[in-house]
Amino acid sequence: MASRKTRKKSTVTYISVKESDKSHLQNCPEHTGSKLYFYCRPCAVAICHKCANETHLSHDAENINENVQAMRDRISSDTSCLENLVQPEYRKVETQIQTNVLKLTSGYEHLRKFIVSNGEIWHRAVEDAVRKCLEKVDSMEKEDFANLREQRKMISNLIAEIQALIERNKKILDENDISEINSYKFKSAEYSKVPTITSIIAPVFKSSDLEKEQLPERFGSLKASTFKKSRDYVINVPPEGTPMKKDSAIQTPELIRTLNTKFEKCWSVQCLKDQNAWISGDVETVAKVDDHGNMVEKVSTRSKQAPFDLSLTHKGELIYSDYGDRSVNIMKKGKFEPLLKLQGWNPLGLCATDSGEILLCVDNRTESSQPKSQKVKVVRYVNNSPTQEIQFDEGGFPLYISGDFDVYIAVNGNHDVCVSDRNAKAVVTTNQSGQFRWRYYGNVPSRKCPYFDPRSILTDKSHRILVSDADSNFIHLLDEGGHLLSLIGGGMLKKPVGISLDADGSLFVVEYHTAKLKVIKYTK
Repeated sequence: MASRKTRKKSTVTYISVKESDKSHLQNCPEHTGSKLYFYCRPCAVAICHKCANETHLSHDAENINENVQAMRDRISSDTSCLENLVQPEYRKVETQIQTNVLKLTSGYEHLRKFIVSNGEIWHRAVEDAVRKCLEKVDSMEKEDFANLREQRKMISNLIAEIQALIERNKKILDENDISEINSYKFKSAEYSKVPTITSIIAPVFKSSDLEKEQLPERFGSLKASTFKKSRDYVINVPPEGTPMKKDSAIQTPELIRTLNTKFEKCWSVQCLKDQNAWISGDVETVAKVDDHGNMVEKVSTRSKQAPFDLSLTHKGELIYSDYGDRSVNIMKKGKFEPLLKLQGWNPLGLCATDSGEILLCVDNRTESSQPKSQKVKVVRYVNNSPTQEIQFDEGGFPLYISGDFDVYIAVNGNHDVCVSDRNAKAVVTTNQSGQFRWRYYGNVPSRKCPYFDPRSILTDKSHRILVSDADSNFIHLLDEGGHLLSLIGGGMLKKPVGISLDADGSLFVVEYHTAKLKVIKYTK
């Protein structure tokens, strides 16, 4: 019986392809009428059945659709890596460049002011030298003219004496008085020696040997700008094919409920564990509302002025900042008591931490203060005593900008101090020790947020940062590095200001003009 020769086939198995999957398959360029059903792994090309048994015999291959799906997964993974790992790092660099621009602008302004100030010192020194020199000239002039006047007086007296003698002699001659003539004594010899006079030449001013060309060098020299390169580093990108972790934020936030408060306008909100919330607005009262919007408690502020900001201590006690009387107050047994009293500084946004600390934004603005003297800083209080101030970056430049607008604060789970600086139109973040980390300027497409207007700020359990944007009607959701994750509230919010999170992680938002309280689910 003739032996049957066999040859090793490709590891391709003839997988049936659904008719619906055939429509997108390409024709084999080598074999007319054959579809490219397979993908040769070693050669990285699409092949047909005939190719698999001829040119690509013994080559590992797989169903083209499976390969396409695998490649789609790899592309998706790569895209996710680029989007969630690589691009955020470049965003950090972009933010650092923006910070460098601010620092450089401030540095050049400081340089110009210093040069002008130094020039003014030189001007004053020159003017003082000119004044002293002119005073000396005046003194010398007075003395010299006094000398000339004395000489003139002496000569005038002698001329008068000689004139008197001349007139007397003429009289003697006219009267021909013998006795006078015989007793006459000659005077010409007595006056023959003309007195010596002194000519005075005005002083000469001799300037210093300083040449005009040397003046800039004597005035001062400019040291060239210092270029400091950032440290090179490589982003820790996962191996190809490793799936990226998805963020827990849901793609389309859900509006759970809308409540009408009794306020005309709202500013701040603080959630309680029992589904109730404290709300404040443009009036002197703070109200507690239930999950139906009913007002269950109402408390007046101590100063009878509207509170600036609200927060809850680690014990669940409500505190508020009062810009009008420079105080921070705490609720005890249904009424507010003084907690902190500031001197020379006005309290702005505040937040209490789980460890019992209070972080307070303050400014020193008054009706008469000049913009240059106005400052903003963050003060950390432990047991009601200030223990830390955060105001400047490593270069000595202000971290925050003083102005007419609000400043709010939150502390992240990684201990970062996040400040919503409405005057700078930015979120400014430092680490726990006050070292600058990043700034966020509302870096989203202009069609969505043409103007970033940051208001209230908070952080969640995932260390993400939420910032209300009143002008764009969004809540910006950022990661702890200051990169935008998503925008919450598209079409749901109108002038959002105060924000807070309840125990379940639902987002409470109060709207300024409508005074509505809206609850949004934004996490899975």
